[in-house]
Amino acid sequence: MNNLRSRKIASGAALLLSLSGFAVSTFAQATSAEEESVELEKFVVTGSYIPTTETSFSAGVSPVVRLDRQVIDQVGLTTAAELLQKITVSNGGSVPISNNATGFTPAGTSTSLRGLGPEATLVLINGRRVAPYPVGTSGTTAFVDLNSIPLAAVNSIEVLKDGASALYGADAVAGVVNIKMRRGMDGTEMNVMYGNTTTADSSEFTASLITGAQTDKASVMIGFNYYKKNPIFNADRSYSEVPPFLSSNSSPLNLEITREAALEAGVPASALPAGDDTFFAASPADASNDGNTPVNNYLFGQGRIHTFNFNRDSMAYPIRKNKGIFAFGDRKIFDTENISIYVDLSYQNTFTQNELAPSATGNWGNPGGVELVIPARTANPLPLPDGRARSAVDGAFNPFNPFNIDLTGGTRARLYEFGNRIYESETDASMIAFGIKGENVFDKWNFDATYSYSGLDEISRGTLVSISRFNRVVNQNDPIFDPASDSFIGTTTPYNPFGFWENEIANNALVSDFALV
Repeated sequence: MNNLRSRKIASGAALLLSLSGFAVSTFAQATSAEEESVELEKFVVTGSYIPTTETSFSAGVSPVVRLDRQVIDQVGLTTAAELLQKITVSNGGSVPISNNATGFTPAGTSTSLRGLGPEATLVLINGRRVAPYPVGTSGTTAFVDLNSIPLAAVNSIEVLKDGASALYGADAVAGVVNIKMRRGMDGTEMNVMYGNTTTADSSEFTASLITGAQTDKASVMIGFNYYKKNPIFNADRSYSEVPPFLSSNSSPLNLEITREAALEAGVPASALPAGDDTFFAASPADASNDGNTPVNNYLFGQGRIHTFNFNRDSMAYPIRKNKGIFAFGDRKIFDTENISIYVDLSYQNTFTQNELAPSATGNWGNPGGVELVIPARTANPLPLPDGRARSAVDGAFNPFNPFNIDLTGGTRARLYEFGNRIYESETDASMIAFGIKGENVFDKWNFDATYSYSGLDEISRGTLVSISRFNRVVNQNDPIFDPASDSFIGTTTPYNPFGFWENEIANNALVSDFALV
């Protein structure tokens, strides 16, 4: 099962001009000839477009958190997502790094300032917008995937903690995160980091190589990055080994049967629960269960009998891999010191693999849709409860079924022998920007004309059990078990679903692959 999704954003040449000088009337003031002039360092003042009656003192300054390269190196974190999700102002509402395989964004991560959600936090790279993740969290909420930003390439991160919707729009209600990339490097830098957990193996490996050169007129830098983190399973930690509740989608199966079917199979009436003519049956969950348990050894009850610990097999933290290349360069032109051309390039590939416990079927009855069904022991079954029509195809039967009735309706199962549900997601994120800028041209003008392109393609793959194919592998009369058929799958024995997950049934491995998509 594959899905391809893509989001792209491109902006034409945008020209920004600002006048840095202005005329005012002043009173002349005598200055001592001996007094030396002082040259101030360059600084930038950011203000609001909205007029205000507040004085500069009462308005104060905007609360900006700045993380420079030294701080980034000191904290020891390996990804931009980890770094941004750990700052104080980032709290509830972000897209998590941990296993979210069943969500809309299994491979994406985001930050959420002030807990207002990722849709209210604007993420910029070098002051420019980038393409959001192809599918929004919850299906509708757009966000920038932090996995597509290599931390090795980051020079600093500025977080405006106050809302900036007047400047940037509604997606900056909670604030703005501006990630500035490194440039102007002269030399080579290599970083390698390895870490591991003290309980179970969840190793993490990070490597980057950056080299650059610069002269009075030009600078260029190119870098490579690689990251891999192994998974953590819920069973690896005592606090997540057993969930707060267990699932009735179990192995052995919780089978819904009728009193008539149980009596016809030879079960003594005294062994059946009193009351309704429809109840549940299950084979024992022990070493004796090889899929051929005598019907007299089955358990019967008005409620479902077995439960399943789905945390035994599911991941708490996925497998993650990132690799990429980035390059930045600029050059002064026109024999000036304040006009230059520049280019920014970046490509990042991210791979994520999540695993959940084997498929949980829920109730097999699906009125109006395709129902899961294990055919009766013979091709001439007993009637279903309430006069329902048979959902199995005509002539279907399963010789391992101890009851001569189609098993569907409220039956629930954990399809353990089909393996874990595996969700893989791969993204390719690219960014290109080039332009020309000037600073203090003619002692009055600043300008920046840029063309930028940003794109993110995502392919997701899931390994799941097909309902229609499951119904075929449990039917002895299906052509896939006929050696004379073109669809023959190599065995004449159908799937036996009546065992216990701890006891492998060898033949089932021959048919389970056919049901996976």
